Amino acid sequence: MDVIEQTEKKFSFNVTRCRYAEMYKELGVQEYGALLSCGRDAALIAGFNPQIRFTRAQTIMTGAPLEKEGRSSNNLVLFHREFH
Repeated sequence: MDVIEQTEKKFSFNVTRCRYAEMYKELGVQEYGALLSCGRDAALIAGFNPQIRFTRAQTIMTGAPLEKEGRSSNNLVLFHREFH
């Protein structure tokens, strides 16, 4: 994981490796990975804390392009709307 920005209200990072994607590929069922793993992320975050806003441009599971040195351009952003 490469941290892009970390403040009191925002945590933004690029995921550089996904072990779930690796597992689905090893099992030969990568077409199910996005549905079974990536698809639940937003609901998981909302259930954990509805004050967190979750956005993701793309995933390694669905073929996000990899940059040099195995880095992914898979940008995942989590940040709080408000702190109480």
